Amino acid sequence: MKNCGLNRSISVVAGAAIATVLISVPALAQDLVGQCRRTNQRVDVYPSRGENVQPSGSLPSGTVVILSDNGSGGLIGISSPSTGLVQARYLNTNCDTSGNKPPVTGSKCRRVIYPDEGLVIRSQPNRFSNNLGGVEKNGRVELTTDPATRKKDGEGREWVEITQPKAGWVSNGYGGSNYSNLGMCPQ
Repeated sequence: MKNCGLNRSISVVAGAAIATVLISVPALAQDLVGQCRRTNQRVDVYPSRGENVQPSGSLPSGTVVILSDNGSGGLIGISSPSTGLVQARYLNTNCDTSGNKPPVTGSKCRRVIYPDEGLVIRSQPNRFSNNLGGVEKNGRVELTTDPATRKKDGEGREWVEITQPKAGWVSNGYGGSNYSNLGMCPQ
């Protein structure tokens, strides 16, 4: 009988240890690199992290920025419109850039349906090429051709060439998936 009680105690302790390990493992953070945000007030841009670092400039309220890292210590890196670090709390997830782009018409018209933060326009069909701007969710793009000119990168991501709002490439998701980042424009 004593042996049964000992086995039960060991399994309770082992179960508690496993539960503690599972609870203490942090969830993986979402990769924010390449996503756009909009400043919700005037923000200082810092050249580096550290104590007593002076701002190298500032951005006015309403500026669309492109994130270049996942952030830490309250600061997050940006790659556009300038390079540096800003305080993450001064960024909204809405990066609507409407009002400064030409209208998109014709059968080559598509709208961004995914992801919620919109798409980055790149100079080449890969996520490491120059960032040319962004298109918000429900924003319109115009394809260079219909059907679209498509290229797949080494990671399996499909890229679509566009002419509007800027000439470049936007990600259309991963080949073989049942979704697309772009949908048809309403008639």
